[in-house]
Amino acid sequence: MLAQIPSGAGLTAGITVGALLAEEMLGSTDLAGVPSALFTAGAALGAVGIALVLLCLGWNFGLISGTAIVTDALPPDRRATTQGLVDVGIAVAGAVGSLASGLLVARTGYPTPALAVIPITGCSLRRRTRPTPNPSGPDRR
Repeated sequence: MLAQIPSGAGLTAGITVGALLAEEMLGSTDLAGVPSALFTAGAALGAVGIALVLLCLGWNFGLISGTAIVTDALPPDRRATTQGLVDVGIAVAGAVGSLASGLLVARTGYPTPALAVIPITGCSLRRRTRPTPNPSGPDRR
């Protein structure tokens, strides 16, 4: 986190120097924002690449471990059928979710799904932090 401070200072200096060079080379300030746009685009493309790699890793680890948990809980003669049904269910859920989110954003805009995440996250956190009863606790004899 502390490394971001000098990194931000260097980025700011680079944008400023780029704007001054553009002004000096061209003799006007009309294109002084071009270096800023190029720096921003470069940073955004790098962040998107990293985000996609992390998304891919998380998705694959979650998918593989989740389907392994489902199939390991079944007898061997039902594993292949269940694995196929789970894979089809995941594909259908992905398709329906994509279509539904596209329709939602088209009708209401981007803030609606972003705001909808807040109560979902709150419910998930509340459920996760709820204490679980201890079956071997002092109340059991």
